[in-house]
Order: sequence, then C-alpha cells, then structure tokens
Amino acid sequence: MNEICLSCGVHLQKDALYCGECGTKRESKPSCPEFVADSLLCSECVAPSLAIGSVENATIDSTAKSKEDSIGEAIKVLEAKTADIGKATEQQPSSSSKASSGSSNLVMGIVIIAVICVGAFFFMRNQPVDQAAQQTPHQSSGAHQQSSTPPTTGVGSQPSANPPSPPPTLAIRISSNISTAELLVNGERTNRKIYEIDSSEYSVEQGATLVAFVNLAGTPVYSNGVTVTNTGNVSLIFSVNEDLRNQVVDTLIDFNCSYLNALYNRNAALLSALTETRRSVTDAYIKGLVNSGQYHRGTLQKISVDFDSVTLAEIDRRLFMTADVQETFYSTFYTAGANQVWETRVYSIRYSLIYDDMTNSWLVDSDSRIQQWNPRDPREVIVNYTGS
Repeated sequence: MNEICLSCGVHLQKDALYCGECGTKRESKPSCPEFVADSLLCSECVAPSLAIGSVENATIDSTAKSKEDSIGEAIKVLEAKTADIGKATEQQPSSSSKASSGSSNLVMGIVIIAVICVGAFFFMRNQPVDQAAQQTPHQSSGAHQQSSTPPTTGVGSQPSANPPSPPPTLAIRISSNISTAELLVNGERTNRKIYEIDSSEYSVEQGATLVAFVNLAGTPVYSNGVTVTNTGNVSLIFSVNEDLRNQVVDTLIDFNCSYLNALYNRNAALLSALTETRRSVTDAYIKGLVNSGQYHRGTLQKISVDFDSVTLAEIDRRLFMTADVQETFYSTFYTAGANQVWETRVYSIRYSLIYDDMTNSWLVDSDSRIQQWNPRDPREVIVNYTGS
C-alpha cells in the first residue's frame, strides 16, 4: 500500500526513512486507494488529495481551464456522495446510528464544498488567466524589469550594421602671404611649411579647417581660418594684429634709446635692435661727430606710431614690417667750450623692420624722413629716456 508524508503530502518511496521533498522523518499514513490522479478529492471518502500545498502546486502549473475542470470535478464528486448519503438515510430510517453517520457525512461534505469554493474564488481572483500568470516569480520579475526600462537610442543602442563612411578627401591648393608659416589642420600641427606644399595639390578631408601660424618674437600669429567644402584654391592670409603693432613700438623704443647712448658715448657698438647695414650708417654718422669735435646730449620724450600704417610683407621668405612714426627729442649738439642750446626736435620717419630668425626679434633695417605726419590711428607712448 502506498504511503504519503503527513507534512507535505508527497508519496513516500518504499523503505524511505525521510521524505524526499521536505525531509520530514517517515511518519506516514496510507494514501487513499480511490484517489484519482489530478483530482482534488478522493472518490471513496471525499478527503482532499495529499495536502493543500500539492493542490496549490498542481493548480499553478495548470492552465485556467484545467483549474476550472478540477474544481468542477470535485464539486460533482461531493454532490454524488451527498446524494448517496441522503438515499442511505431515507432507506434506513430505523437505524439511529446510520442516520447519525449519514448526517455527519452530509455536514462534512457541505463544509468541504464551502471551503473549496471560497478557496477557489480567492485563488482565481489572484491568478489572472493569461500567459504572464503562468510565469515563475523569477520570469515575472525579469519581465517587469524589462518593461520598466525605457528603450535606448543613440550611443546606447546596438551598433549599426553599416557604420558611417568617412568624409571624402579633397585635393586643394594652398597659398599664403607668409610662405614660411606652418599649416594647421583642425588645430593639429602638420610640420609642413606653406612653401613646401603650395606648388602641388594637398589632400584633406572635406569639412577640415585650415589655419596657418608663425611664431614672431615669442608670440604666435595666426592667419584666417578656412573650412574646406570643395576642391579649389585656399588662401590663408595674415593681417597685422595688435601683437604685431606692439612689437613695432617695442622695437623702435629699444633702437632709439640705444641710439642716444651711442651718441652720448660716441660708440656705435652700443647700438641695438638694428641690422648690420643700419649700424654701419650710424657708425659713420658718429665718426663724423667725432671728427668735427661735436657732442650730443638728449632725451627721447615720446614716440607715436600710426597703427593704421603698419604693414606686413614677405620678401624672399623674410618678413618685413613698415610703420610711420613720429619721435620727439629734447636735445643739444655742442662743441667743447661752447654754450649748450637745448631745443625740442620732432622727426617724422618711415621705418622698415626686418625679422631676424637667429635672434627671434625685429631689427631696424632702414629709415627715411617723411614730409607730413597725418596719422589715422596714432598710438603715443611717453618714454622720457636720457642717453648716458
């Protein structure tokens, strides 16, 4: 005879000392001989099959249709047993013990029907008949998490099967008013001078931005920027900016102060910020003063540069700047033993400066007097330097 576990209702294996499902020590009772598989009640004694846990497990694993069929089957069995009990009671009215037994069975059957119906009602209400109700708790949790996560697009989405193709390469010709400048592509240095690439086509990606730059007296100077959209010529032009104008002012102040020192000491070696050509001219002038017995004393009061007149040019890969300048001195030329006559002297001069790659500085290359001083954008600097 088969036996069942009193704790979980699982059929025990023969000679097993413990339940294989819940581990309870074997304290079992025979299972109902009239129990029909998948039914909720025994057809002989109307007792519930196994245990409540086994009924719940069987119900969860079945579909909503099988739940209704099992409950209906149980109700039919109970109704049949109730009817049999009633008939037995009517046929043996004289036997009090049998009537009492039939009444007890009737009451027990009604109670069991009520319990099953109430349990089925709440169970059916909490278990919606759809595919999601049959999922395991783990599957349901996963499905909920997936549905609550918004769809992702852009960077988080799956990579496209066809990645975007790179922009096309365009062949262009590049020129500049400073051929010694270096080319930048999208802000990156190419280590290529313009004169190295201006005689042939240069290939860049469409949409690239080109800029040229040159380092002058420790200051980087940039051309205009051009974004390449098609083939053709690209011109990178340098304009005179505030940095270059200020470099003109600094160079001329340095030159004139050293000039006053050279005149005061009658020594051309004290000259600075000028080319060897310009130095030789000044040296000859100082020698003339010495030969005539003249001396010079003076102060550079101020210098004014017409910023609008400053130009930038390249000749034979050397950079030049020109500027119109007005200088104001308070000075005297005298001979030994004569009275010194001090007066204000104003000179209007057009200077030509050349950039020296060896010293990374501008040098005065030449100067010439201009007849009229008509500045459009004068910038005056007070100096008040006296030669010594």
